[in-house]
Amino acid sequence: MQDKPTTKRRNQNRKWERQIGALTEYCQSKSWTVAFKKLNPSDDYAAWDKKRIVLSERKNKEILFYVFLHEIGHMLQHQNARSHLGSYEEVPEHFCHQAQASTVAKLEEELDAWKTGYRLADRLELFVDRRQFERVKAGCIMSYVDWGSRRHARHRQKQD
Repeated sequence: MQDKPTTKRRNQNRKWERQIGALTEYCQSKSWTVAFKKLNPSDDYAAWDKKRIVLSERKNKEILFYVFLHEIGHMLQHQNARSHLGSYEEVPEHFCHQAQASTVAKLEEELDAWKTGYRLADRLELFVDRRQFERVKAGCIMSYVDWGSRRHARHRQKQD
């Protein structure tokens, strides 16, 4: 039998739901759509070309809020396509260690999206538990580090 949520937990969830609502309104003001779906928790994404953010509703509200900030960060990065492409353009194929360099560029983009989202929360005067935000960010970034390591290993195997 599952325990009923405590009053404190219900109040915390309402706080995060209000903040998620504020981010949803922000997105609507930018003419971006937001969809909450029953996806795997790590399948959130921003489709800037379609002006759409898709988030998994299968995570607690606080984590959802932080991931939402991150995805908005991607949308804001792409809003100015010229500066975005100049910052994160693909690494030319003739560069040595192409897989490493493009992985590092992807990590830079991800980190910048987290920073941009954090600054947005500050600008909108939304509450962020900095310790929890950093934990969520670190977990997500480390998944990209793992991905990049596997990618680099595959690239090296092809060269051998």
